[in-house]
Amino acid sequence: HKAKLHFLSEKIHWNKKAVALWIAEIAVVCALAFILVFYFGQRVSNAGDSMRPELKNGDVVLVKDVIATETTFQVKDGKNVVLNLNGKTLSGGGYDATLRVSGGAKLTINGDGNVIGNDQKRYGMAVWAVDEGSLVVINGGNYSNVMNHEGDKQLDMIYVSDGGDAEINGGTFKCATPMWTLNIKDGNYSDKSSTIVVKGGTFYQYDPSH
Repeated sequence: HKAKLHFLSEKIHWNKKAVALWIAEIAVVCALAFILVFYFGQRVSNAGDSMRPELKNGDVVLVKDVIATETTFQVKDGKNVVLNLNGKTLSGGGYDATLRVSGGAKLTINGDGNVIGNDQKRYGMAVWAVDEGSLVVINGGNYSNVMNHEGDKQLDMIYVSDGGDAEINGGTFKCATPMWTLNIKDGNYSDKSSTIVVKGGTFYQYDPSH
């Protein structure tokens, strides 16, 4: 007769204190990650349901291309947003601009990537700073607009009005109507209540010194 093999069966005993400690550590890590994202940054990946979504305070990283040709992304009501284009494309509606800064807010745009204003009701703004104290600081990125109506002679691309200002330190700028690459609303240009200060950047068929 062959001898039967006998295997020892062992019961697994859970150390309840160790398990509780492990769960608590996971909870702390998750809470810490949430706090860091909440206070120091946010990731933007899609346009959402609203046609005029608002970017919140803090650092915003574009994590994928956003193609929403009728959408305006807003920074408003005194908020301070730093947008990292992160090599991605943000394409929005040109009527109110792809990026619109109002109500004394500030938007700083960093990194490589594309901001496109799509022709909407014969407007093709990529960036618009409007209202007293509103400021856009452009440090990088590629800016352009798309003409959908043949024969349009004016599609403003970077626009300021009603006390809004822009500062351009870098980036590339290619407007479908190059003469209107940068523009200040007529009355605000006359009284200097809105300004565009150019310290750097590359411009297609446009001389920003004029």
